[in-house]
Amino acid sequence: MTAHTLTTSAHGTERGPGTSTEVVVDEENPFFFDHPLDHVPAMLLLDSALHAAERLTESPSDELGVTQLWMRFDRFCEKDPPARLLLDDEAAAGPDRSVSVRLVQDGTQVCRGGLVTTPDASSGPLLTEPRAGARGPCADARLVHKRAGARVLVGPPHRIDRDTLDTRMLEPEPCAAAAAVHPVTLLVEAGRQASTMIDHTVWNTPLDHQFIVGRLDVSLPTGLAWTDLPVLRCRPRRAGARNRVVTCELMVGDEARGTVTFTGRTVPPAAYRRLRAGTRNRSAATGAGPRETAR
Repeated sequence: MTAHTLTTSAHGTERGPGTSTEVVVDEENPFFFDHPLDHVPAMLLLDSALHAAERLTESPSDELGVTQLWMRFDRFCEKDPPARLLLDDEAAAGPDRSVSVRLVQDGTQVCRGGLVTTPDASSGPLLTEPRAGARGPCADARLVHKRAGARVLVGPPHRIDRDTLDTRMLEPEPCAAAAAVHPVTLLVEAGRQASTMIDHTVWNTPLDHQFIVGRLDVSLPTGLAWTDLPVLRCRPRRAGARNRVVTCELMVGDEARGTVTFTGRTVPPAAYRRLRAGTRNRSAATGAGPRETAR
């Protein structure tokens, strides 16, 4: 299994040191490409940014200490031409470090974001005491847009009240592809799956509709390295005429350890095809595209 990123080069700005990294699109990687996709998924872009941040800050994954992270997806990332991540190490308050992230493809910005790292926090592993035995029941793979049950990272949903559902995060099946994924990416992917499942179960969205991600926000005040995988306490809401927001509160026991929030909209197959056709036509003509990407 190839690494997620390659061809790293250093650069500097007025704000501090930086790095430029080409994103590898390995369609044989079953974690990111459980089924064929016509674009580069948001989770691969996130994972590439996290690994690039490790190199920029010279921190191994279990010491990166991500406490805040956000990404706004301006348009679809295509499989070709190669896209490059541009990261800059910026000043932050106290001992924290702030890293800005931009993804550029064919001279056009695809997404932008940033992350904050804290020395006393940890970004993995998710479990300080890995558990042995069965993963437990998993959600229906169709509800999280996966083909293989081994790639499902959440359990069945349990309604707490009219506006709240719980689902437990599951350990990934042991494999080389999952082992290479950053721990924060695993957590966010569980949030993505929970958000997708809620889209189908709460709003009764047909299974063939596509969720288009506009923004991702993550808050992990104390980092990771937990004694148990979290329960995702999910609260969906509508934001305007088109957008939907799902906030997953990360519960370890009775304690909330952070949140993962997805903002986006859902489109039926015909609308998705028109959207993608328009993206390609505009990209070929002007390098422009819609301000969002499918997950």
